[in-house]
Amino acid sequence: MEELSRKKFRDLSEAEERVVRAASDGTEADCRLGGGSDPEKVDTWPATRNVRADLIRWLCIDRAASEQVDPKGIQIQGARITEPLDLSFTNVPFPLVLSSCRLEQDLNLKSAKMPLLSLQGSWTGAIDAEGLKLEGDIFLRKGFNAEGEVSLIGATIGGDLSATGGTFKNLKSDKNPNPTGYALSADRIKVTGGVYLRNGFSAEGAVALLGATIGGNLDATGGTFKRPNGNALNPDGTKNETALNADRVEVAGGVFLRNGFHAEGEVRLVGAAIGGNLNAEEGTFRNPAGNSLNADGIKVSGDVFLNNGFSSVGEVRLLGAEIGGNLDAEDGTFKSSNEDALSADGIKVSGDVFLSKGFRSAGNVRLLGAKIDGQLEVDDAWLDLLNLDSAHITGRFLWQNIHKEPESYFPNKEWKTSLDLTNAKVGSLADQAASWPEKGRLRLDGFVYDRITAGPDAKVPTDARVPVDATARLRWLHSQPDELGFRPQPYEQLIAVLRQMGYEHQIAKVAVAKQTDLYEYERSDLGRWGKFWSWFLYRSVRYGYEPWRAFIWMAILVLAGSIVFSIARLPALRVMVPSDQGAYESDETTEKAPLPHYYPQFHAFVYSIDVILPFDLGQKSHWRLHERRPYDFVYWLFEFYSLLQLFVGWVLLLVAAAVPAGFIKED
Repeated sequence: MEELSRKKFRDLSEAEERVVRAASDGTEADCRLGGGSDPEKVDTWPATRNVRADLIRWLCIDRAASEQVDPKGIQIQGARITEPLDLSFTNVPFPLVLSSCRLEQDLNLKSAKMPLLSLQGSWTGAIDAEGLKLEGDIFLRKGFNAEGEVSLIGATIGGDLSATGGTFKNLKSDKNPNPTGYALSADRIKVTGGVYLRNGFSAEGAVALLGATIGGNLDATGGTFKRPNGNALNPDGTKNETALNADRVEVAGGVFLRNGFHAEGEVRLVGAAIGGNLNAEEGTFRNPAGNSLNADGIKVSGDVFLNNGFSSVGEVRLLGAEIGGNLDAEDGTFKSSNEDALSADGIKVSGDVFLSKGFRSAGNVRLLGAKIDGQLEVDDAWLDLLNLDSAHITGRFLWQNIHKEPESYFPNKEWKTSLDLTNAKVGSLADQAASWPEKGRLRLDGFVYDRITAGPDAKVPTDARVPVDATARLRWLHSQPDELGFRPQPYEQLIAVLRQMGYEHQIAKVAVAKQTDLYEYERSDLGRWGKFWSWFLYRSVRYGYEPWRAFIWMAILVLAGSIVFSIARLPALRVMVPSDQGAYESDETTEKAPLPHYYPQFHAFVYSIDVILPFDLGQKSHWRLHERRPYDFVYWLFEFYSLLQLFVGWVLLLVAAAVPAGFIKED
């Protein structure tokens, strides 16, 4: 091997001699011949550490030379690789390991094939490895540093892609005046094992994994991702604000963006498919002007964790996502300069959703049209708005301990929580009265719930109980905005639930309040007569729930009539007279003479009853109102009252009878 190399290359450096010798022996060529081991301090390295890129290429592609290379491959430690190393379109039959080396110019591995590639601890320029095919792993870890874009677009990795502790920079410089904006491009890469961008991994410039296929995990635990600086553009001409783009990625395992993960710029997982969990526990996502995490249409077989110190500045999007387990945002912090902090319209969750244990959202939380097979727990939380318009929650909706006091993350913020349950449906409702929104910040039209799950509990403070009494629930209904107008459905829903729960004694209050509120709503469509009829039913029988009130009113009417008709019988008026001619003449001729013995005496109270009843008690048939002279005003006054009492009495009787007959329906 040494003889062949000397014929090809004259004046081999000491490091090159070691490389040739070690390649044939299957050992590592230690080229650290003074100047330390840090590739960053390459200026202190002597020329004896130089290894020409052409020598490495010759060892890889020359048949005579490569046949003498040990199957363990080329292993070089601490060398300065001069000139560009071009192994594009080559088929290297052995591993290539360059540890803690300094590659002073670019590395070209386009469409190359080899068993394994390791650049562990090495410093390089740009790397073009599009279409690279590796039977095993690729190591860009433990101090690896690339200044320029590392491209693995369309590569095939038979093992792992490990960049743990690696640094990827694609910044504007004298050597790189027009950076692409991408630090690591791995679109459509296929990795049989896992992809590890963790524990000290750092990228300044976008990391792209669009359409990648990963057989293991995508693990970015503790990794740092920063959007491109300057004015790097996307292919469509828009500014590149992406820190990590994994749209349409397919991961058989889990995706871990946790425990110190930090992103400055948008993290994208749009349309991704994840076989395990999406775990962003204690992760930090910052993109104040846009989306911090965009996972629209993502499919996660396991759980999604945005919890335990998760922090987002910018909008988190999960529109149309499908989650096979839980969505856990306990102790998560969401902040957005736009209206929405967490948008999950149309999300489908097979398990539970937790917005609790210190959950904070300075911005709207949207779950419009969400489908949650488990429960939605909102407990010990600070939030501006929870929008559940048209959401469907199979289990319990828990709403309690909603804080209004300042919170340490937002010490100067005034919390005024709103809750929109328009057209939502939940299995059961467990809401705390103390956590109800203020007047005008609650929407309930179309809200359907099967039951209220808890009632008063002596062991629980009053303000922590879930109320089921009509008085409290009416206060809840009246928290809706006045500008919405009268909406009957919330009342009817509460009545149905109270009836199903056996609280019959509470139903009447709600039903009466419903009709009263309808009557008092000035812009309703009742009309003048409709409002009068509603008022009459309320006063007379409480809309059918208290029919006995009609008889009280009739009793009052009878008493009033007895007074009026007593006055009509006074001698000074003589408006009430006997109906019989003989008795009338006797009554007219003398003021004190008794009536004929056969004639019944006048009783004002009984006469008043007789006016109302449809049958005769003997008073109205023997006594009548008499017009003393033409156009007798006094007579017509009493006649009008008599007809009015008759009409009102008959209406009260009919209303009282109509309730048990079902003509006046409750509710």
